[in-house]
Amino acid sequence: MDTQVKLIAMFSPLPWLFSLTTALAGPGTVLPTVPSVPPGRIAALPSDTLAEARARYRQQDLNGVVAILEPFLASRRSRGADRSPARMLLGTTHLALGNANMASAEFYRLRRANSSLTEIATWWEAVADLERGRPHATVRECGEYREKYPGGIYDQACRILIGDAQAARGNTGAAAKAYKDYLADPLNAGQKRAEELRLRTALAVTRNRPASGIGLLKQLAVSHAYASTGMSAFRTLETLHEAGHEQAVMPTDPLSRMALANSLRQSGWSAPAWSAFTALDAEGEDDANIARWAEANRGRFVRSARRWDVPASQQVAAYRATQTDGNATPEMAWRIFDLWTRAGAWDKAVEWGRHGLAEHEGSSAWRGRIDEVARAEMLAGNWSESHALWSAARAAGHGPRATSLFYGGLTGFLAGEHESAEANLSDAMKLRGQWRVPAVYWRAKNRAAAGDTAGAKEDRATVLATDPTGWYALLLDQTPLEGEGWVVRDGTFQDPDPPVLPRYTRPESTPKSLVGQLPVATPIADMGDTSRPGRMVPTRRTGWQQLRWPMKATTLPTHSVVSPQMATVHVDIPDGYRDNVLHSEAGALRSLSAIARNHKTVWPQLAGAPTLVRAGLYDQAGPLVHRAYAEYKDPSAVADPERKAAIETLKGTISGWKGAAQAARDHHHVVKGFWGVQRGMSDAQRKVHALRMQYPIAHASELWAHCQRWNVDPFLVLAVMRQESVYNANAMSPTGAMGLVQFLKGTGAKVSAMLEEPLYSPHDLFDPSINLRYAVFYLKILSDRFGGSFPMAVASYNGGPHNMSRDHRGLLGGISLDAYVEMIARKEPRDYVKKVTGFYQRYVELYAPAGARVVLPAGTSVDKPEIVDF
Repeated sequence: MDTQVKLIAMFSPLPWLFSLTTALAGPGTVLPTVPSVPPGRIAALPSDTLAEARARYRQQDLNGVVAILEPFLASRRSRGADRSPARMLLGTTHLALGNANMASAEFYRLRRANSSLTEIATWWEAVADLERGRPHATVRECGEYREKYPGGIYDQACRILIGDAQAARGNTGAAAKAYKDYLADPLNAGQKRAEELRLRTALAVTRNRPASGIGLLKQLAVSHAYASTGMSAFRTLETLHEAGHEQAVMPTDPLSRMALANSLRQSGWSAPAWSAFTALDAEGEDDANIARWAEANRGRFVRSARRWDVPASQQVAAYRATQTDGNATPEMAWRIFDLWTRAGAWDKAVEWGRHGLAEHEGSSAWRGRIDEVARAEMLAGNWSESHALWSAARAAGHGPRATSLFYGGLTGFLAGEHESAEANLSDAMKLRGQWRVPAVYWRAKNRAAAGDTAGAKEDRATVLATDPTGWYALLLDQTPLEGEGWVVRDGTFQDPDPPVLPRYTRPESTPKSLVGQLPVATPIADMGDTSRPGRMVPTRRTGWQQLRWPMKATTLPTHSVVSPQMATVHVDIPDGYRDNVLHSEAGALRSLSAIARNHKTVWPQLAGAPTLVRAGLYDQAGPLVHRAYAEYKDPSAVADPERKAAIETLKGTISGWKGAAQAARDHHHVVKGFWGVQRGMSDAQRKVHALRMQYPIAHASELWAHCQRWNVDPFLVLAVMRQESVYNANAMSPTGAMGLVQFLKGTGAKVSAMLEEPLYSPHDLFDPSINLRYAVFYLKILSDRFGGSFPMAVASYNGGPHNMSRDHRGLLGGISLDAYVEMIARKEPRDYVKKVTGFYQRYVELYAPAGARVVLPAGTSVDKPEIVDF
């Protein structure tokens, strides 16, 4: 599925009761707040009801939205332009609360009204009808949608929804056909959804014919590419076995176990994969077939599990054996050194680095390697030895000169050799390039330590004037924090007003599949004057969605997870789009409306965008504008030749796209439209507004709710989002990272498994809701691994936690954060953490209370790979 999971994953049981808190309060109940009106009276509606409802929705006060819009729509005041957006917002809110009956009724009314929202409402009515236990209605509505809107916004998603609905009806063959038809359509080529749809089919078959489904589940359990697929298959087999299906057990024959080991390796569970491999390897002594398989795959498992210590130890033994007869080669010594560096065993790497330089320096294998041994000495914490080797590397021309100068200066400072450090850092500054500003910063620290107060002050001023990232400016800012509110920004979420009422948690479920999701008894609302009478859904037989993950032989990472339900946010969410000298909400909406009206034959999907904007549903409106504007800028990507020709004739003729992007919160194109404009502005307030357009509060409602739940500062997530994709949900990197916060497909699958969301495909990562949820959770567990150090979490987000751990394993708790970051081996994550931290501070400056500042931790003393290691 594509868009419907955005809200489906957030349902709670019987949540329509939430809006009746006051009415259901029994005698003696103490309400959390005093009612504003006496019992039996209705409070007056706000003067601008829709604006107030939008504000409540932004804060995720969903019950407040319902309390405002239901009486509004029942009043005469709603007879006007506000009626359609109010109804759309109310339907969306009911769906988010789990009130599928009420949501369906609102979408039904919108569909029957033949308004600009008819297409969108048809889709959401189908989603709501499946959730409320009327899959036959979903099949009919999605069929009508596909007939009426071929190639429409939800055309392909309807195929998946029809499959889910047919599965819920027990029509397994029809469900499988719908999934196959989706995969067969060339429009869906490259989406890598085959495994997901195989799992959907297996779950559908299992629900109706368990004996037939068990074989399909076993195949997926032992052979899968994505961690979440294996999790779902394993758990479903466990559930079936507990229900009395004795054949629902994991196969234990050697071929199945070898397939499972390969699946664990390919899906990224490095430690379980290594355990499975070593167990099979041990059995190879008695089974020639296993032995041949183990030998052929040993290198793959070593690489995926990063167990470089195993071949390193083997190479050491071989080298020692040949030393006695003089046959030990320089190449063998180099391989041993290289393997120990990959393992992060810096003491052993240093031992072999010293040996190689002493015994084999003149050989081709060790030619030009002094700088690499110098780095090993540095990461082992041997400052004096490293300082000497960096100087030797520079003199011998091993490695980039600037790098040798900088690290020679840094290690000289850490060794207390201030005079030599001064010379190295001063020479590094002269070469400019990537090390210039870092060299000035460290020279300032070196001068301060050597007693040169005036020189240190001068260097600090230079850093503040020339640092392009803001990282070093934060390191130098030691002024006390002052101000009221959330001024300490350390990567965590500080909620000053905890919830008064307990949150309702949805029972464990399969949130991205509607297969087997029928409630035991869902009352269907009788709409009275409509043709939509309801009935009770029959009790289901077995809850296949109640899945657990107790793998017997292999333990996978687990984490305490809070269900991703929506919740009221208890801090004000800032908004950079409020009316100012550079942005008019009314003017932007007029621009969008004009484009949608004047070019409806070219971009019919834009018809509903202005109404969605008026409803405050920017996460639905933004993608519509983004897609249309992207086609306008580059018609070559349009498949339909007629539309492509029509767009090409329009190119360069339409004004108002900038305003349209602002109206719909198409953040990516807004940022590009305002890129750098503040440089030519003399007015300070205009500069602030321009910068807010370049640093938008993107996807605010969901972002704040997820960050509050998992204790992550939303400004930090926004900073990562800016660096990763510039707020582009459709972004795809050269390495295959996808979506808003750029997830690799394997990382997404493992996060999906940890969040117990088994139905996963890489295509999901283009859904902003899913991508954002994964990103916040992933940052949370990365931060937990490194003891709450958000810079280490950020560096790990880019470079992998295992790589950050390897680089600093020998220095844990021994040096300051600034030195830790400087010693990250690869340039990309080293620069990444500096840029993201600078963006984080910029967000704080633009939106946080006066006096707020990003606070950097002093260092890192915690590393718990059992939390996350991928």
